[in-house]
Amino acid sequence: MKIKARRSTTHQPSLVPMADMLSNLVGIVLFILMFIVLTSSGASMFRYLPMEKESSARPMNFVCYDDKILPITDDHLKDYFEMKFRFANGGLVSGLTPRKNVGESVSQLNDDHSNFRKMLSNSTRDNQFVHFIVYPNSLAAYQAASKIARENKFNVGWMPWSLENPTIWLSGGEGNGRKPSPQ
Repeated sequence: MKIKARRSTTHQPSLVPMADMLSNLVGIVLFILMFIVLTSSGASMFRYLPMEKESSARPMNFVCYDDKILPITDDHLKDYFEMKFRFANGGLVSGLTPRKNVGESVSQLNDDHSNFRKMLSNSTRDNQFVHFIVYPNSLAAYQAASKIARENKFNVGWMPWSLENPTIWLSGGEGNGRKPSPQ
């Protein structure tokens, strides 16, 4: 008697529909990408990144805090900052915490006789640049002040800083333990 071999009755699903869907998805993504590239041709976006390049120019330092600009100069330290001093790394380190309700607001910056504009006009572009330490609560003030500095042909550098930390200033004039640099 002959025994017939049984055929398997299980059916293996085909992967062709999945490959078809994947190919369609890739095609749609490429089409959308081409559409975006074609519609945005000629558009350019300038980004100003913090601490971008080394320079021998000296910084004019400002803190952007509470939507105001506070200069870090010998004349203004006591008026604008609470200071705590300590010795570290062979030098004097001061923690500068900005005071409330001091400095120049955005509307005051736009005035032709603002202190910020006076400081820029009394400085030289060749060997100085404007450096900002920017707290998150004052991005609008930073944008307005950096625009004014760029209009006056100054290089601008900036460094983001957190609200929880005071600004650290070394005796050599390097803010936050890093050497400031323009963009």
